[in-house]
Amino acid sequence: MKKKTHKKIIITNKFIKHMEVHRNSFIVPYTKLIDICNNDGTFQNLTKSLEAFVVEFPYNIGFSEMVEINGDEEVFYAKRIGRSIYTKFVVGKQNKEVNKCVICLKQNQANNKEYFLITMFPGEYTVREPEDTTIKDITTLKATLKFWQNHALKFDLETVDTSTIVKECPYKHSMLIKINQLKLQN
Repeated sequence: MKKKTHKKIIITNKFIKHMEVHRNSFIVPYTKLIDICNNDGTFQNLTKSLEAFVVEFPYNIGFSEMVEINGDEEVFYAKRIGRSIYTKFVVGKQNKEVNKCVICLKQNQANNKEYFLITMFPGEYTVREPEDTTIKDITTLKATLKFWQNHALKFDLETVDTSTIVKECPYKHSMLIKINQLKLQN
């Protein structure tokens, strides 16, 4: 019989501070969801340096902030509190209750049996935002840009730094430059 490898999940102060943005999105406290995942073995098959996956629960655990848009809605861009990149928001859409949670972890470079929690939120999308600095290839960047053309986060005044709100996409020109740079690298 093969022995199960135990993975340690590390909750840092940075993660706790980051999760303040998602506090109102959860019906079930995120700490309880982490405990459930630890106890049911969800974290035992981690192998990659960066893991992002969706966990499905038998009951609703929160509200998805990600909504589809068709182009007729009022959208704007702003930085979420505690974030350095712009996010696309939409006004007037409703959150929906979901039984799924996205969890992102990063492997500890000093110990491959340990993972740091990076983020978690109710929903089923794991697409990065266009300004995410971890995007290093043209295919991922194009897929990210395509996804965000038809999606936005539901506006929540408590999570947005209102001093950063702009109507026009603030990264449109920098994305063109990044696309050209990535094309040259490949």
